Amino acid sequence: MSNPAIAAIHREREALQAQIRSLQDQLAGLDRALAILEHRSDTAAAPPRPTRPATRGVGQPAASRRRRGSGGPRPRNQALVLEFLAEAGAAGVTVNEVLDRGSARGVPLARASISSLLSRLKRQGRVTGDGGRYVLLDEPSG
Repeated sequence: MSNPAIAAIHREREALQAQIRSLQDQLAGLDRALAILEHRSDTAAAPPRPTRPATRGVGQPAASRRRRGSGGPRPRNQALVLEFLAEAGAAGVTVNEVLDRGSARGVPLARASISSLLSRLKRQGRVTGDGGRYVLLDEPSG
């Protein structure tokens, strides 16, 4: 007959090992995200796009003249999603988990924007998705 105290210690040890593996996955994900983001910041900046004079909304603050939905995803949203994907590691994240993580940081995110962004990242081969769970892929070497 085995000692219950020893069995309890073995269970606790296994639980700690699982936590260590999870933290190592999260750390590896953060390292991947940093490598991706640092690689992008090292590349030459694109030349600024020419702007057109405002023809509508003259006299209104610039923020109210901006068209919603133009110009692609907000860089902040993409950086946050990449960070959340990196933190999740191999476990990945769902759209709801991204929204929850954003809320926890005081950053409201729109479900449609995040869904669209994750789909685009999947098309670009930067993430993989299965059953609504997205996982950050390693940056392709080239």
